[in-house]
Amino acid sequence: MSTDFIKRYYLKIKKRLDTVNKQDLFYVNFRNAIDAGKNEIFQKHLMETRIFNGDWVDFIEENLNFLDNIIRKPRSFIKSINQVVPVERAKKTTSETVRYLASHSQDIRTIDKRGDVVPKNLLTSYKEEDLGIYENRFIKSLYEKLVMFVEKRYQTIVNLIGTDYINKFYSKSNFIYDEIDIDYELNISVRKKVHDNEAEIKNHGLLDRIEILRSKIISFSNTEFMIAMKNVKSVLPPIQKTNIIMKDPNYRKCYELWLFLDSYGTLEYKVETSAADNLFDDIYLDGLHNLTLLSYATVAANDDSKLGEYAVLPTVKAHRPNTKILNKYNPDESDKKIEMESQIINEYYYQQSRKLYSQRIQDRVNDGETFHAALKDVYQSAFKITERLFNDLLEIPDEIKSDKVALIRYRLRNQKALDQIYKYKQSDLRKMEKEKAHNIKIIEKEKAIIEGRSGKLTRAERAVININEKNILIREQEKELKRIQKQIEREKIKLEKVMEKEKNRIQKEKEKIREKERIKKEKEKEQARIKKEKEKARLAKLSNSKKKKVSTKRKTNAKKKNSNAKNKKVLLDNPDNKTISKDETNTNENN
Repeated sequence: MSTDFIKRYYLKIKKRLDTVNKQDLFYVNFRNAIDAGKNEIFQKHLMETRIFNGDWVDFIEENLNFLDNIIRKPRSFIKSINQVVPVERAKKTTSETVRYLASHSQDIRTIDKRGDVVPKNLLTSYKEEDLGIYENRFIKSLYEKLVMFVEKRYQTIVNLIGTDYINKFYSKSNFIYDEIDIDYELNISVRKKVHDNEAEIKNHGLLDRIEILRSKIISFSNTEFMIAMKNVKSVLPPIQKTNIIMKDPNYRKCYELWLFLDSYGTLEYKVETSAADNLFDDIYLDGLHNLTLLSYATVAANDDSKLGEYAVLPTVKAHRPNTKILNKYNPDESDKKIEMESQIINEYYYQQSRKLYSQRIQDRVNDGETFHAALKDVYQSAFKITERLFNDLLEIPDEIKSDKVALIRYRLRNQKALDQIYKYKQSDLRKMEKEKAHNIKIIEKEKAIIEGRSGKLTRAERAVININEKNILIREQEKELKRIQKQIEREKIKLEKVMEKEKNRIQKEKEKIREKERIKKEKEKEQARIKKEKEKARLAKLSNSKKKKVSTKRKTNAKKKNSNAKNKKVLLDNPDNKTISKDETNTNENN
């Protein structure tokens, strides 16, 4: 027995379908309709092999030794720690010990007759090495960044490594059967992992290198340096270019490694593809057309509109099958990328922007412009770009502008965003004012030193500076508040206009409804009037005798209605269904 279970199943189904189809007139006519329509078929067998680029592994391997050197022998500074201990535990005393004891009599046990002091507790100091300097915090942050960088790429390569066999199939038919226009589309993509020795040797060689690199990096977590730095706060870009980071060769190379990690946000690989067309014989095409019929029959049989009910089965003349074989895939080798890290403002882009802005300022200064004017112009241009970007984010889409309710929602959403931006700008202005005030104080001190005065300001000078600082702060805040208030007022006016338009629209709708109701009532009145006039005209045409007959008939009908109503009342008053004589009935009527 064959082990190809799919083929065995297909042959069983095909055999039974052929038996049913030979005896069914609907099959013959519907197949003729399919053959007469427009049919397109496409199928290819593909072999895709991904070969990954290992440039990033080379760079990290070359620079990992510099990180290892720092982790083994990190920079540190010695700090002196003072501690009050019992006299028995004091190992070293200094001049600070004597000063402490002179000002803390509670730590003196006794003073003898000769004036000798016997202390109870002493202030002692000891030296301790502190690793928590900025440069080491930078190394700790670099290590965490490197672990994430390598781990993401390792897991992605493990998931994508290998060769994929892909079977792409596409079928489309358009035909008409008994004035029913039918569009049919089928799209199947089958993917399976297979082995390709040559490609796997390359990829597994790279994967082995990554595993070795990964194990080296992970081993750093157990070193004394990383354990000591575990709870130290990480640094965030932009990185401060301290003397140690720029002049120490190990720290400088680690900074270059940070820049490389920031600039390499993708995982690049090459896709080698080979493809082969599928050959369609008559048996295969016949099976595909039968699949089209079976798919339509499945949908139509479950349709409540009863698409398959015919008084007489429509017949379609036999046509020569019309099937177009498509060939719209051209295999080629292409380089692809996978986004691994989000390209937000990081150290690499920060340094690139800094170079660009510095160059622009320098060009303006070389052209004769003052530094502060050049800096202001460059800052304004950069700020305008940022504002334009965020204004685009606040822009209302065209498809929303016709929907009044959605438009109001968008405007309210934008207003909340503007409120948050306003709060942030207020805090940012306060920071700038503090920086300006601090800078003014430093300038005044340096002026005083140059002029031969002491670096300290007099009370009057300090008061003048404080007043100037406050006035500057108030003016800047007032300007910003006015600008924000104007913007809020504009948004409020826009919102009020939109709401006013919406109210007018609703009012007009209500007036239209009332007008329709009024017209309807008038029509009903007019119809009733016309009906009465017709009745009067009809009676006027009758002779006197016929008029009497009509009036008599109306009176008789009225009496019958009254008597039926009375009988119903009597039945209600006599729930036991007793027989009532005529005399009793007459008596009841008289009463």
